[in-house]
Amino acid sequence: MSTQMQLRGGTTAENLLFTGAQREVTVDTDKNTLVVHDGVTPGGFTLASEGQVADSTYFYVDDTAGGSAANAYILVPQANTNQPNSYMNGIVLGFTTGNVNTGASTANFQGLGVKNIKYRDGTDPAAGDIFGRITVIYDETADWLELQRKPGTPLSQVRSILGSVSGNALTVTLTPTTVDFRSPTGSNGAVNSRTLTANTSLIVPAGATLGTVSGVLSTIVIVAIDNGGAVELAVINQAGGVTLDETALINTTAISAGATSATTFYSQNARVGVPYRVVGMVQSTQAAAGTWSATPTKVQGQGGQAIFDQKNRLFMSAVQNTTSGTAIDFTGIPSGVNRMSINFSSLSTSGTNTVTFQLGAGSVDSAGYVGVTTITQHSTLPGVVQYTTGITCDNATAATSVMHGSIIFTRISANTWTISGTAALSNTGRGFIFSGAKALSGTLDRIRITTAGGTDTFDGGTASINWEL
Repeated sequence: MSTQMQLRGGTTAENLLFTGAQREVTVDTDKNTLVVHDGVTPGGFTLASEGQVADSTYFYVDDTAGGSAANAYILVPQANTNQPNSYMNGIVLGFTTGNVNTGASTANFQGLGVKNIKYRDGTDPAAGDIFGRITVIYDETADWLELQRKPGTPLSQVRSILGSVSGNALTVTLTPTTVDFRSPTGSNGAVNSRTLTANTSLIVPAGATLGTVSGVLSTIVIVAIDNGGAVELAVINQAGGVTLDETALINTTAISAGATSATTFYSQNARVGVPYRVVGMVQSTQAAAGTWSATPTKVQGQGGQAIFDQKNRLFMSAVQNTTSGTAIDFTGIPSGVNRMSINFSSLSTSGTNTVTFQLGAGSVDSAGYVGVTTITQHSTLPGVVQYTTGITCDNATAATSVMHGSIIFTRISANTWTISGTAALSNTGRGFIFSGAKALSGTLDRIRITTAGGTDTFDGGTASINWEL
């Protein structure tokens, strides 16, 4: 029959002081575990529990009373578990903490000594990486605790973005997510992973047009910027034509009611030389640019097939009725435009003066045009009319003339534009072919339809402009 054996036992504290005899086994009555002694080493050698043998992990918790805090974790064994006597190469340690780290961190397991917590490549954990259940492995060579990445769920393919208006201001929000940024050093290809643990928002205040145009659909691109590890938001008008390929560092301007440029990144505070990622966009049509009262018609996060490549995209102004006034103006053309066109249908005036198209930079320019209009039906066919004050259609039209057509303007250098287009009078069959050029003193921002002398009034038709970035 079996023989019953009774071992000596004591508390954890008593066992830590006990050397015992060689090969003597005692019981830790606090943890209900066995300790083997060699007659020399105080505390002996604790035998692993069944659970620890299964996963080779020792479990700890925050020593709140001992001052454990974010970035400097002081840890004590979980109740009724064993703990090692020293850091051993490859030992696996697990702990739970309610203190979210904000950056580089250390840990001290039950007085074994303070060790840095690092990822395998030697980088420090980013803000939010240490929270909840954590596993580390001691690396004896590097003398640090290697933080194990949580398996977690895959990152969302499309980021969650919010966009709303209130008090004539636009608010854009990025919800919690992880964003990978390029290094702020151009020659360094490393990736910095930043975790956003709470919503972050940016308010575009009333008055800030961001270069948008009244009555014209705008696309405001939302970007996340890496400000030294902190994720912040910035916005930019897609119509400005700024490259958004995420390879460069950007400078941002502090947003205010005076934020009126389509080519400027705006953030809460000005930042210099920061990496960025495109995370979403909002689209809306505001009756008055800078008065954000109309709810966005589209709020879209970046990801999957949703991309916001602004290159070679066509934008269209609101259609204007050409039924009154001596001039029809289209203003607010964004900088960065490389090609644009003016399109008109059933255009007519009250008189016989020549219909004229003029460009402008800050104001309409009525001189310096170089080109000709070829008339396909003329008393001396074909007729050619030179123009200098604007692109003209004919040297004489009737009040009953009805005109249709398009003129294309293409940037050939900084502020010089080539001119080409066609038009026709549907009531007579007369056609026009335009060709020429115009050098402006600044960035093109407007185009006007008028008549020679500017006295005839428009009494019919519609017109609009398109531009391409």
